[in-house]
Amino acid sequence: MERHARYLAANAAEESRKRRQRYADRQRSGIAAVMADYRRRHPGKHAEIENRRRARLLGAFVAPVDPAAIRARDNETCGICGSFVALSEQSMDHIIPLARGGTHEPANVQLAHRRCNSSKGARIAA
Repeated sequence: MERHARYLAANAAEESRKRRQRYADRQRSGIAAVMADYRRRHPGKHAEIENRRRARLLGAFVAPVDPAAIRARDNETCGICGSFVALSEQSMDHIIPLARGGTHEPANVQLAHRRCNSSKGARIAA
């Protein structure tokens, strides 16, 4: 016990750094697990939150967009390639991209495959 106390006294700064690092690692892993669980239980909701955040940062108009309503409106068809979109491949595409001054509202959003949406980027599809 005495030897341990002497070690801690001699290496206080290093031990403090290690404790802070362990605490930060535990916090990060806990937050990551909570977020992963939330995303699993609410598919599409996290993407909607991110889209709204991006639109607000760009100063664009933001209105609620329900992914299920967009999916039903578009008949489960990709607005870019025209084929069926499975739930696991689903993504919301801004017809006029936020980066080009588009808005985040149901009239400017269409259902798309993640791959199609990623390849489209910030272009306006013809």
